[in-house]
Amino acid sequence: MIDPSARRAGCGLLTLWPAGLVLVLAHAEMPSVTTPVFVVLDVIYVLCAVVLVQRLAPTAEPAATTFVLAGIGLFAVCGFTGGPTARDPEAMMVNTAVLLVTSVALLTGAVGFLLQHRRSASIGTAVQAVVLFAIGTCGFCLNLIARFAIVLTGADRQQLAVEDTHWMASRYLRGLDGPVDFVGYTLVWLDLVQLAYIVTAYLAAAALSRLATAEAGVLRRTGVVLTRTGYGLAAALSAGAVLAVVMPRSVDEFPAIVAFVISIPFMATLVPFALGVAVLTTAGHRARQTQELK
Repeated sequence: MIDPSARRAGCGLLTLWPAGLVLVLAHAEMPSVTTPVFVVLDVIYVLCAVVLVQRLAPTAEPAATTFVLAGIGLFAVCGFTGGPTARDPEAMMVNTAVLLVTSVALLTGAVGFLLQHRRSASIGTAVQAVVLFAIGTCGFCLNLIARFAIVLTGADRQQLAVEDTHWMASRYLRGLDGPVDFVGYTLVWLDLVQLAYIVTAYLAAAALSRLATAEAGVLRRTGVVLTRTGYGLAAALSAGAVLAVVMPRSVDEFPAIVAFVISIPFMATLVPFALGVAVLTTAGHRARQTQELK
């Protein structure tokens, strides 16, 4: 049973993922949330995250801390840029740089988590999933580098003409009418790579949650929920993409939308963030117990 102090800190930290998403959407969609207002809210948001992480056990669980801060950092910076679009090439490049750092941070955290539990008898599945995630991350990083190339070569105007169709899984998975130019083809190709990356991220997060449960790094009930959530999201994304491609045009809209929503890059941080919070909460509880025994 987690002590009340650690539980409160953990619950507070857990709410920062949806809070970060709301903050990003508010800045993008609400005129009242001007840039100065957003800056103030963003600073408060980051400070809350730092304080709550420090209240738990950051030094004892570097991998879990990396998972948490990756999600916080993504929302904190991308709130300024909004979604990537060729309408604003400079903001798109900043957004791309943040995604690049986040993807590397998630992989670093996953590898660190494996090393932390390298003596576990349950590590086999997690190793396979993280290797798959590493391959997916390499593909996604090439995707992100290609975004820089599009801007640097001056092809952003060509991207703008087709990004609402060829860069949206909810559109291109249902099939597009040709002919198409090279930029349109490239955007579809890159987004398919992104879908594969997100699937591997879900699988890795699920396998790491299972490993954490086996090693008593999180409460069993929490670990089971996180494991099933990761595998469920991976299955939903895969099924949505396949069904959107193979089903008749009259009924393929829903699976295409599902695939689009759960393949947005920030979704890759969801299960790792929750896993990181769960691990830190458990570690914080154990640290307090140790102090009480001294």
